[in-house]
Amino acid sequence: MKKALSQMLIQPSRLSFFGVILIAISFALSISTGCKKDSIDSPIDESAIFPTSKIKSISYKDIIEPTWNRFTDGIDIPFEADSMRLSYDSQGHLTKKLGLWLSLSSATGYSGAFFIKKLGDTLDYSKNSVVVSKKNFGDPFWGTPQQDPATLTFSGKKLVKVTTYSSGVKVPLDTTVFTYDSKGILQKSVTKIFWRGTQTLLYKFTQGNLTEIDGRVVNYDGSEFGTSTELFWDYDTAPNPLYGFCLLPETFYRSLSQNNFRKYSITIKNASSQVVFSSEHWFYLAYDKSGNWVVSK
Repeated sequence: MKKALSQMLIQPSRLSFFGVILIAISFALSISTGCKKDSIDSPIDESAIFPTSKIKSISYKDIIEPTWNRFTDGIDIPFEADSMRLSYDSQGHLTKKLGLWLSLSSATGYSGAFFIKKLGDTLDYSKNSVVVSKKNFGDPFWGTPQQDPATLTFSGKKLVKVTTYSSGVKVPLDTTVFTYDSKGILQKSVTKIFWRGTQTLLYKFTQGNLTEIDGRVVNYDGSEFGTSTELFWDYDTAPNPLYGFCLLPETFYRSLSQNNFRKYSITIKNASSQVVFSSEHWFYLAYDKSGNWVVSK
């Protein structure tokens, strides 16, 4: 059982449409910084995608990964100690994330969430893209990740495309394209999922903060699968230390806003507009004496 469970977590599951993990996005698995009409060949504006202070750790209790199966099976709450550890090179580039919080959809035959300390990501940079690869940093149980890299393509400050692959397949499986308005504000993302369908997300902002994401999923044959509504509110007035930090799927939602949301809800409906899942979550962020969110603990 452990071996089967290990393989399901390491390899991307194709068993459930809502169970698809948008690895680099989800990047739900979305940047609102302001370049206008940059060419796709524009080099990455590193000042926009790296935090101003090199954050060493982030608790999984303070972030949300935009992953469907995490919500269709319920929100699992990590422990405070379940934190990703971040490493940087001499130029300030994020090169390593250590510690993964993984959720399994019930469609896989298993349901639950796991924090694996010695699994993580490595990041490699080129002119206008970042390749994120899963890696085992010494865990004997989970073995070697069987997942090909995900490529994040940038145009200046903006994330414009994420392409993910499945083990042993060298053609794109999931491709997400992001659309911005003339002010550089994220408007829409469209994810084409191989042999599954298309997920479209519409983003709404108020005063520089993400307030709502409306989603629609259409099967590959054109039939409706369902819709989703995600709400973000109860923002503080402190600057967001993760603003623009879109390199990891876990920081994606946080990276979109100038301040820090403390309440989140999601409602999912099927093709008949019946609510199949609804949940609300509060984030208890820690602040220093100056009123700033202490993201590294």
